[in-house]
Amino acid sequence: MSQATTSESGQKKNSLENEGRMSSGVKSKSTRSDRGSKKLVKMTPIEREKIAWKNFIRKFMQELRNATPIVDDSPPKLNISLMYDQETLRSQQIAIQSHYNLCPEIVKLLHHINVFGGRTETFSFDYQKLQPASNFSTRRGEALQIQEANKAVKEMIKNTQPRLPRVDYYARFWKSMESYMQYNSQYPLFWKVKKKKKKETVEVGPSKTYFRQYVTEKSAKYPDKRPRVFFEISIKNVGAIGKMVAVLFSDYVPMTVKNFLAFCNPKAELTYKGCFFYLIFQNFFCKTGDVVENKGFGGTSLYGPYFGDEDHTLQHGERGILTMYNQIPNRNQCQFLITFRELKSLNGSNVVFGKIIKGFHVLESIESVGSKKTGRPKVEIYISDCDEI
Repeated sequence: MSQATTSESGQKKNSLENEGRMSSGVKSKSTRSDRGSKKLVKMTPIEREKIAWKNFIRKFMQELRNATPIVDDSPPKLNISLMYDQETLRSQQIAIQSHYNLCPEIVKLLHHINVFGGRTETFSFDYQKLQPASNFSTRRGEALQIQEANKAVKEMIKNTQPRLPRVDYYARFWKSMESYMQYNSQYPLFWKVKKKKKKETVEVGPSKTYFRQYVTEKSAKYPDKRPRVFFEISIKNVGAIGKMVAVLFSDYVPMTVKNFLAFCNPKAELTYKGCFFYLIFQNFFCKTGDVVENKGFGGTSLYGPYFGDEDHTLQHGERGILTMYNQIPNRNQCQFLITFRELKSLNGSNVVFGKIIKGFHVLESIESVGSKKTGRPKVEIYISDCDEI
């Protein structure tokens, strides 16, 4: 009896182990104890790591499938009518349709040439077949018409006259181009310095005896009796940057010097004190001296609205020359220029009346705040003080 019960309990144990293996799918033994508790499945560390990775990947893929985008990556809505021009598309459609309608006609012509041959023989070396097939009288009439048309064109070309005299036109054109190149170049034009001539400068030496000289009380103490003035230059919101001293050639142009000294008096009603530099062309000149409007468009003189040119003996031969500014010859007022280099283009049109002898570093500062193209100063620079020394 005991042996039978033992065998039956062994069979039940084996059947439970088989059912556990089939249900779990893991090659391990599972049994039930007498109390009904399950035993833990025995697995190696590698198997546990594989199962953990599978669970992690399964969970990650599930989150990836159910993920919601944080950024809107959908394509923007575009209005096609704004991207294409309706008129252009319509014209292209008409052109394509016309080409499509023309294709059958071209095919018909090619077929006709293939069947009946063309008017020109292009594949045969028999030059006798290359004779024109048109009528001789027709070709002769066309040739006469072309000849008459050529005669008419020949007469038109023969009787054509230039609107402007070519020599004078090209002379004026070359003069304007030469002055433009002289203004934009840093060095003198090479065709003007081929011959080594004596540099045309003004000398601060003893005055010539045959010139009438304008002498003031202050200038009488100098050996040459030429007046001297100073200019204090300042920049707005910065202050004074230095002084320049100039000598005036009263032995050459006494009227011009007298007019200039009248406006150099800081206590006068109309004075250079406070005048701005309106134009500063680098490597060319600077302009100032409008005592009326202080904008570069006004002016007056000691002798009236304006006075004439006095003498053109002195030349614009170097840097720091003081010369009168005038838009029209013989109409000098109070505005004047200070040159930054030799300017032969001003000779004969502007009257030289002085020269800077001290303070060239101030002149360099004035030039540095100018412009080469427009002449408009970068800062507001002006004459803060001036007087005769």
